Amino acid sequence: MDRRVAITAVSLAFVAGSACLGPASPQAAGPHVRVTLDGGLLEEVVLTPDAPVALPTLLPAGLAWADVRQVIATTDDATHLGVRNPTIRHAGARFELSLDAQQQPTFTITPPPVDGLSPETAAARAASGPRLLGVTSVALYVAPPPPPVDDIAGEPLHLEVSGVGPIVFTARQLDAFARSADPRGRTDGWSLAQVVGSVAPAKPITGLTVVPAEGAPIALPSPDDRTLYIVKYNQTGELRIQRWLRTSDAPRPDAVYSDIARLRVTLGPG
Repeated sequence: MDRRVAITAVSLAFVAGSACLGPASPQAAGPHVRVTLDGGLLEEVVLTPDAPVALPTLLPAGLAWADVRQVIATTDDATHLGVRNPTIRHAGARFELSLDAQQQPTFTITPPPVDGLSPETAAARAASGPRLLGVTSVALYVAPPPPPVDDIAGEPLHLEVSGVGPIVFTARQLDAFARSADPRGRTDGWSLAQVVGSVAPAKPITGLTVVPAEGAPIALPSPDDRTLYIVKYNQTGELRIQRWLRTSDAPRPDAVYSDIARLRVTLGPG
């Protein structure tokens, strides 16, 4: 039976059986938490002891937990706990609503289990995640899809690839690639390694130089496990290349290159 139907049935039975005692107490239905999605009501979650509610189970059909870009839990006094990109910042963690020992509604982020830990260490790890007591509402936000590249006059990407020659990718050709997530979880552009790999598969990039429309060429570190380059467009269709450090939690790229005439790419042996 659907959980919401079951709760409603139990509540009605309780009220009917207690009619002779007068109006039901406001607390009879148990503590509840208002959960919203992009500002609209998703569900009023009624909490019962020893029955945690996983937030991903509340999402409507067709929406995955990976689509959620921000979670904000709030109490009556406006204390809040917010998490951006939950599946990236807390990969494998459980996001749950439950009642604590004092029957307070609690929002909890429980880290995923790790093999090989003693029971005591595993329990301590499970209890170490962020939590907010007395939570009254949880807001979920889904990032809007990026605008179609066809809607903007995007500049072409000019590449000079060693052993291949000059290559030009139009905005529509770039948009045919699967978009790549930056360390924040945003999918606004495409991995440069993926774009270059489409014309030179299985060959690593060993050299990278930005040739601006004006000024001297700029040598860049090669993409690797630590450095990620994202090709993207701004709102006016200007081509940008962002350099991200995968090991950083910074909310912005390490560097951004614009006004690009062409990009020289040196390939190593495949």
